Parts: sequence; C-alpha cells; structure tokens
Amino acid sequence: MQPLPVDTHIHTIYCGHASEDMLVANILKAARDKGLEAIAITEHLHRPHDRGRLDRILADLRKEQAPCEVYLGAEIDADGLAEDGSLVTEAEGLAYVIASTHHYPGGKFWWYDTPELTADERAQVVERWFTWAGKVVANPRVCTFAHPGILVSRNGLTDAYEGAVLDGFRRLFAQAAEHDTMVELNELIAKKLTPRHQETYPDLMRAARESGCKLVLASDAHQPAAVGRFEWTVQVAEALGLEAADFSIPAWRADPVARPEVGHA
Repeated sequence: MQPLPVDTHIHTIYCGHASEDMLVANILKAARDKGLEAIAITEHLHRPHDRGRLDRILADLRKEQAPCEVYLGAEIDADGLAEDGSLVTEAEGLAYVIASTHHYPGGKFWWYDTPELTADERAQVVERWFTWAGKVVANPRVCTFAHPGILVSRNGLTDAYEGAVLDGFRRLFAQAAEHDTMVELNELIAKKLTPRHQETYPDLMRAARESGCKLVLASDAHQPAAVGRFEWTVQVAEALGLEAADFSIPAWRADPVARPEVGHA
C-alpha cells in the first residue's frame, strides 16, 4: 500500500521530549524530501499553559518557505480529573484537534507509570478508561482519537486486544463513528506495545473499520526522519486488506498557516 502524501500528527522540539533537531525548519525539509502534499503540526498540549508552544511554532513557520500546505493543530489531553470528555485547554482556531488520554482515569498516573495494582484495580482502570474515552470521542471539538489502545496495553492492564477488551473497543468505536470522530492508525505506538498487543492490533483496527470509523494514518513523529514514515502502519493496513483510499484526510477546520509560493513548491 502506498500511503496518502499527508502526515496528520507531527511534534516539535517544543514538546520537551522530541529530538533536539525536531525544529520546524527540519520538519519542512523532511516533508519536502518525502514528497508530502500536506502536514499538520500537532504539538502536545498537556496543560492550558502549553498553548504558548503554538505561538512559537507559528513564529518559526513565518521564517521558512513551506514545501506543502501546513496546518496548525494540536494533540490535546483529555481531562483525566474531570473524566467528562472535556479537553485540558480550548481548541478554538485550530485546524485539527487530536484528543489523547495520556493519564490513567483520575489523572494520578501517566501512561508510562507502573503503579502496583491488584487484578480488580486493573479491571477498574480499564472499565473507567472505556467510559471516559467514550465521552472524549463524543466531544464535538475533537477531530480524531489518538493512538487507541496504548494506555490499556501498559502495566498489565490487558493482555491483548481480544475478548472483553476488544468488545470494549467495539463499543468505543461505535461511539466514535456516531460522532464522526476519526481513529488513528499510529506509527509510533508499535515500539510501545507488547508482542501480544502488536500481534492483535490488526484486530483492533478491524473493529474500528467494522464499526464505521474513518481511519487516518499518523506518524506521530518526534524526530525528522519519522515525518511521513509509515512502515508498521502499512503492515497493519495490508493485513486488513486496506488501500490508501480506505484512509481519510481530515476535514481541516481552518486554512493552512503556510503553503508553497507559486513556483517554489
């Protein structure tokens, strides 16, 4: 499968955990080298004051010549304290909003933490997460639900995407489809999944597809070489018999903040 020439999920040095060379200039160069026609820079907004990162990105873009259309979006955390589907900061003015759950329900632990939990406590976390995620995908400010399945794959919360866990995702994806919220097939998460979660991830994406969700490819790039790179994601897509036409391009909610000048594309 040849992916669409669009990357909808790219971070910058301003997130604090991207590579030191993940500068806007290098992102644009990578987009040019990959022959991309459009990108969305979607910096992490974990807290309200993180919105200042967007101003820095815009300032950097003004200094560069864009090789393609560039949209300003954000990957905004859902509020893990409220658990009501709201986001931690406003989404107005953004062309594209990806919602993510980087915390356990309740906001006490990050996705990468390893709290000691009993089997009953793990089951409760998963149940609360599904309830919370269902409210997130129903939020009209949300365009796309980020990297589904990563949080519940950690710390022994689940063993694989099968059985009752897969049924939970079917219900979640049905809610996403009802509210026209897209679902990511995300390149970065492959390295974060256990072997069993990797093995059963096509089943997760099949459930999204069968539920009527629109799927969108996303690199989740945190280094220039990862911009527009779709390797594992293509493997998953091909395992499901999907073609490029089976993936969606976002209906951008604002004009691009940068585009090629005539004669300089």
